[in-house]
Amino acid sequence: MHVAVRTDANNTVGTGHLHRCLNIGRELAARGHEVTFLFGRNSSIGRMNRLNTTFGAVQIEDSVQSFTVGSSRSVTPLEEVVRDARSTGTYLQSKTIDWVIVDHYSLGDEWVSEIKTRANCHVLAIDDIGRAWSNVDLLLDSALDANVLYSSMSASTGGLLGPSFVPLNPAYKTSSGSCEGDAERKVLTVFFGGADSPNATGSTLKALSSRIREDLLVRVVVGELNANKNSLKAEFSSPNFDFLEPADSLYEYLRTSDAFIGGGGTTTWERLCLGVPSATISIAENQIKMSEELARAGCLIYLGATSQVSEDAMRSSVDQLLDDQEFRDDVSLRGRLLVDGFGSSRICEAMAPTNPSEMTLRPAQPNDCLLLFRWANDAAVRQSSLDPRPILWTTHRDWFGKFLAHPDKRMFIAELNGMSVAQIRFEPSEGRLRLSYLVDRHFRGKGIGRRLAELGIREIRRGTSETIVAEVREENEASLRVFRALGFREAGSTTNGVLVFLLD
Repeated sequence: MHVAVRTDANNTVGTGHLHRCLNIGRELAARGHEVTFLFGRNSSIGRMNRLNTTFGAVQIEDSVQSFTVGSSRSVTPLEEVVRDARSTGTYLQSKTIDWVIVDHYSLGDEWVSEIKTRANCHVLAIDDIGRAWSNVDLLLDSALDANVLYSSMSASTGGLLGPSFVPLNPAYKTSSGSCEGDAERKVLTVFFGGADSPNATGSTLKALSSRIREDLLVRVVVGELNANKNSLKAEFSSPNFDFLEPADSLYEYLRTSDAFIGGGGTTTWERLCLGVPSATISIAENQIKMSEELARAGCLIYLGATSQVSEDAMRSSVDQLLDDQEFRDDVSLRGRLLVDGFGSSRICEAMAPTNPSEMTLRPAQPNDCLLLFRWANDAAVRQSSLDPRPILWTTHRDWFGKFLAHPDKRMFIAELNGMSVAQIRFEPSEGRLRLSYLVDRHFRGKGIGRRLAELGIREIRRGTSETIVAEVREENEASLRVFRALGFREAGSTTNGVLVFLLD
């Protein structure tokens, strides 16, 4: 499969669009697909090649030049958009392109319509300002309220909506979410994106330097397009400030940080994934809504827009982030539950699904605790469970620890192309083995349940020939079909509408 990505990175639009597209591109390349990035004349193609030589980079000659956007729509002149689409379409027609990914505030539904007319390909649009789309095959919006925002979306458009689809660097898939900070000093990382046009970095450092804590090391990452880079280093030269070079992702910096202050752009998701307590200052209009929503969800502190934040508020938030352990634990857990690092994998699955026959099982491990907690509290799982009440984190953590320690209980995690997609477990019950399973909500309706049960039963039969029993609510049609297809026999029902199945 050949995928073309149309995006830009410059002082006006920053680098967030580019970085999330790069993360999707890396996942696609790891799966054996070809990826080419298409840039306009105002973007640095050389920088793209320095970031990752895996991808091709092609300049679109007649590209948009006016990077302007309102609260929910592009206000770039339509004639520029049409010229860009025609120029891009000319390149696409010269290749065999299966998918086009567009991540660009100035290129909307009109651009997509022109592209689909000129090139026989699918289109995935990435958006975070709530624009109307009618011509795309897939729409990606990672915002908390994306499902509500696009509730009236056409049935022909696939929605990749919510934080489960945040496209992060592959490094985040292997993270345990634990901080490896400095043993001697607490580490605060500061980063306000690739450009930081309002110089929020300078305002933050000024506030911190006016009353710096002796136990604090402030690590400052200055974006590659930041015009104040040299002056910041000169003004805040101090043993308490360590200036770091920008990286393709903040993973290495964040995993050794105790706290973070930065903008409300794409890197917000990175620190949530690692569970780093953070305070956010919005440096662009499109960052305000998301920052407010995440603050209401208890995932971070939102201090407001750059012009609204006082030095006292900054210092106070830093103290809370570093010293209030109960607060730290709470926001860390909420962030890690929201973002798990596999967004790019789910996006690629939507573009090119993996056959369920490639699914494998592995024994559950202690670090699966958070994953299983996330699955267990999914609304549909709770509704179909024998006990539909929400599960508390402490209750789940204690239960899971005891389950793994039990010599006669077995649990397996199903994996598909490196992603955990389901779990199945077996527990002794009155001389039988009780089977229960659940499938990640993003993989339901894809034949995962039956394949999961087949693999699980095959695995458990290596050690026992006991009768397997499964209990299913009458309204859970999907599970009923699975057990009937696998030869389970119905053995009656309970008084609360639960059917009992047996496999001898």
